Amino acid sequence: MGTAVRVRAWALGLGLLAGGCLAPLPPPPAPTQAAAPRRSLPPEMRPLEAVDPLTRAGLAVLLAREAPPCRRRPGTIVVDLRGHWARRAALEAVTCGWMEVGPGHRFDPDRPVTRAELARVLARVLGPGPRRRAVPPQAPADLSPDHLAYAAVRRVLAEGVMELDAAGRFGPARTVSAVEALQSIRRAVGAARP
Repeated sequence: MGTAVRVRAWALGLGLLAGGCLAPLPPPPAPTQAAAPRRSLPPEMRPLEAVDPLTRAGLAVLLAREAPPCRRRPGTIVVDLRGHWARRAALEAVTCGWMEVGPGHRFDPDRPVTRAELARVLARVLGPGPRRRAVPPQAPADLSPDHLAYAAVRRVLAEGVMELDAAGRFGPARTVSAVEALQSIRRAVGAARP
């Protein structure tokens, strides 16, 4: 609407308002810059600080919210998500290749996430690429080279996505909180950008 038209409409409105035919209109909203849309957290994840330990469903929600768009691999069968509050995010995490389904095509959404599992997920988010820093050959002190998550743990340590404790231990069986996972996911997404 042009300025001249607005002025005429405003003047006409004042005339009708003075005659008692119109109620006053609120001022037009000020133009705002649209923020990038971000998925809100479901009620099961609020407040985020209280989600400890984080479940696989919760991890899928955080990944769907924070990770960049992915190439989906359709055709994955998951049998234990019907009616689950995080179904959509879990399917996205699986089809993006960030998370795996287990035996019998089960996602196991309510199982707590361990640091070893989080490292494996974050290594997938990072994707292939050069390591930013060297990891000492003996690190981590509490994880043998034949552990399923060994390569992933060394990858996330090299990228600075996850850290060892003061004694050089990773704590692969320790569960993670939602806040800890969110911070690690954000570091992984930042490290994965070119």
